[in-house]
Amino acid sequence: MNNIGGTPKIPVSKPTPWEKFYEQTEGHQPWAHTIKSIELAPDKDLAIDIGAGALNESKYALEKGFKQVIAIDTSKKFVERAEQLASLDKRFEWHNIKASEFPMFPESISYVVATNSFSFMTKDEVKIVWQNIREGLKSGGILACTFFGVKDQFNMPEDGHTRTFYTREEINEFIKDYEVIENTELNGNTENVKSADGTKKRWHMFTLILRKK
Repeated sequence: MNNIGGTPKIPVSKPTPWEKFYEQTEGHQPWAHTIKSIELAPDKDLAIDIGAGALNESKYALEKGFKQVIAIDTSKKFVERAEQLASLDKRFEWHNIKASEFPMFPESISYVVATNSFSFMTKDEVKIVWQNIREGLKSGGILACTFFGVKDQFNMPEDGHTRTFYTREEINEFIKDYEVIENTELNGNTENVKSADGTKKRWHMFTLILRKK
């Protein structure tokens, strides 16, 4: 509807929670488990960042001297940032696809980071990606990742979003074939970790650092 004697009002779309998340996390330091785990990689040949988002972990892997860094994410916002980074660093490669669609060649990967990404896949997709990572990692290769637990505040199936939540027993099943370096569980409110829309929430999260035997 036009204003009387004025210009038409143009509706402004509100940013999605993921757009807010990218804006709030862009340029941040990598997660603590990334900083710790990346030093454990057997070499610096290939790092893969699953659910790369604002590319903080990818940029960190480049800074640490990896010869090749591959980022995977399905969002449109990711594409803008990935194209820019690829133009600046030839070691960086990106794919705007589901992680389950990305081919991982056997024994080729030194390091994989997947922060808050498995929980936004279906459990069937997670099984595929988990198996692909297992096969793709070199002997001694490192996987750093997180999973939402069943007590997380996001565990609201009625909201229509694809999220998956895991029990301690399910996590133990995932990690049984790895050497476990870190297996921690956050269960409760925290002011230091916010949700995608920037608000505080109750977290139930498993943080894992694993080495392929």
